[in-house]
This record gives sequence, C-alpha cells and structure tokens, in this order.
Amino acid sequence: MKPTVLALFRKFSTKDLVKPPQTRFAYMFIMLANLLDERVYNGLRSMMVSAEYVSKKVSRTQKAEDVSSIVLSAFFWRNAREIVSICSPILRLLCLADREGATMGLIYELTDRMIEKISALESIDSQRLEQVKHLCIARWDMLHSPLHAAGFVLHPFWREKAPQMDVEVHNGWMDVLERFTHGDVIKQRKICDELNAFKSMSGAFSRPLVCDESRMHYAVRWWEQFGP
Repeated sequence: MKPTVLALFRKFSTKDLVKPPQTRFAYMFIMLANLLDERVYNGLRSMMVSAEYVSKKVSRTQKAEDVSSIVLSAFFWRNAREIVSICSPILRLLCLADREGATMGLIYELTDRMIEKISALESIDSQRLEQVKHLCIARWDMLHSPLHAAGFVLHPFWREKAPQMDVEVHNGWMDVLERFTHGDVIKQRKICDELNAFKSMSGAFSRPLVCDESRMHYAVRWWEQFGP
C-alpha cells in the first residue's frame, strides 16, 4: 500500500493493517483475522468509497480497481469469516504443539476437541467442513503413534476421563506397556496396579497437593514430584 493511501486509511481506521513478518507461520490467518476486525473492515470499505480516495490517481490503476472490487465484495468477506472460523481451533492446537515443554499428553484429547469444534460450526457449507475434517483426521492418522496414547493415559489432567477405555487409546497404551517391559507380565501387572492407584488418587497419590490442578498441566514435572 502506497504511503499516501496508508495515511488515508488511518484516517478511517483506528487499528492498523498487519505488516508481513519474517516468518510465515500463521501469517495468513492473522492477516485475515486483522481484516475482520470491525475497525479495519469498516475503515477499508469507507476509504474505498470516499471522495478523497477516488480522487487519487492511484485509485484508477488496474491493481487498485482489483483491490477495490475485493474489499467491496460480500463474497470475499463471507469466505474470510469462514476461513478464520475453521482455522481458529486448528491454530490453537498447532500453537500448543509448538510451545516449549512436553505436550504429547495433551495433543490426543485436544485433537478430538478440535474436530468437535469444527463439526459444530454453523452457517458454513457442510461439504467444506467435511473436507477440512477429513484433512485433519488424515494428518492425525499419519502422525499418531502409541506414545501419544500412553502420554494421554498418564497425563494427570485427563485422569478422570479414563482415556484407556477408548479402544484406540487402550491398544496404544498396551503396545507401549509391552515394549517398555519387554513382555514381562509381572512388570506389566505392577505398572497396571500403579496406574489404578493413579486413576483413583489413592495411596501415594492421595495427598492434597497431588490433586492440585494447577500442577497437573505440567505432566513431566508432576510425575517427577509425585510419581512412585
């Protein structure tokens, strides 16, 4: 955007446009979300039809006319809102996976929640939603491993959900258990007994501090402090 046009835009909007960053991670989503902010949305549309803008030479170029047709198009804004609505739960999951620390135990449950949130979106073409859900599930199937299931089972934050009752989770947990114990049934029995104590918060897990939910978010640290 030319400096003179940008200065004019700032007369119509109290919020600035997003500038391209060095990294492209989530940039398109952030840019669209910024455009949908009422201050930017109203500012852009008001500027495009203002006498000050129309009188400028730049407004009569082919590129400016193309931009104007997009900004004044209801179809563009409807699609932008749909994209932001669909991508919001996906981006939240990606941000979680990208943060520092052990997040494997969180990914399993939050992936399911992401799919549920996408499925519950209203006023969006059902065929488009199904395509997005299929892509998300296909990527999860490609990345999923038994370790994700074990992380889910052992994460203290999901303890009450009894995740091992899910067939896929249970099978993944058993695969990790058998590999970890090298098939030793006695060790497997002992670990299962400890898992039952963990699920019921009995024995060594019964102390009040162990049940502090604020500590349960950090599974590795929690097990280091309170594990058997």
